[in-house]
Amino acid sequence: MMRAMTGPKVGAGHVVLRTLYKHAIRSLIDYATPSLNTLSEGQWAKLEVAHNKALRAIAKAPMWTKIENFHMETGLTSLQTRAERLTVCFATKLITRARESDIKNGLLRALNLDRDVFNKKTWLLCAVDAVNRLKLKDTILSKGRDTMSPDYSTPTPWESPPAIFNILQTGTRKADCNPHELRQVAERNMKALTPHNSTVYYTDGSLETTSTKAGAAFTIEGSNTSL
Repeated sequence: MMRAMTGPKVGAGHVVLRTLYKHAIRSLIDYATPSLNTLSEGQWAKLEVAHNKALRAIAKAPMWTKIENFHMETGLTSLQTRAERLTVCFATKLITRARESDIKNGLLRALNLDRDVFNKKTWLLCAVDAVNRLKLKDTILSKGRDTMSPDYSTPTPWESPPAIFNILQTGTRKADCNPHELRQVAERNMKALTPHNSTVYYTDGSLETTSTKAGAAFTIEGSNTSL
């Protein structure tokens, strides 16, 4: 499909192909990461070959081009590197979460196992291998449980909110706006705010990969408020 898009009838360029790869192909790879960790080296090699073909189509590079050059030009890592980093992110979230679970306890036990004895390719052990390869075991364990602040208390329904949030959008996609239009929108939105005790917070719309949520935290007069 990516090769067809580079033909004379379509003529998609580097930016279009890279966007297609990130949203249509790499998103599937990210979703399948927990399963990909248990693949054999031979299976990984086949996937990497297919991945490199996609990179060649993006960069329109000849067959003799080095893989390292693909990664630098496209800004995309190998599949194994991507899967390894995502696995460590998953493991960190599971280990530091406040709620107890079997998978969390399994990861904590697996961190202390001797891999020379326990050499099966289960997801837990593969996740621990990824953590150890990146030398993040001590860092993750030192974080402790991700719990609420001891000073936090749920506000009662009749309390007035500590702040009023106005979420203003551009009206059109940011990618379709030129810098002049974006500046006009920003100035118009800022004028619509009350000047006294107002704070402007900008976001590019990025989402957290696993929960697909975006958020921001504020400190208002000593209390923490999240959005």
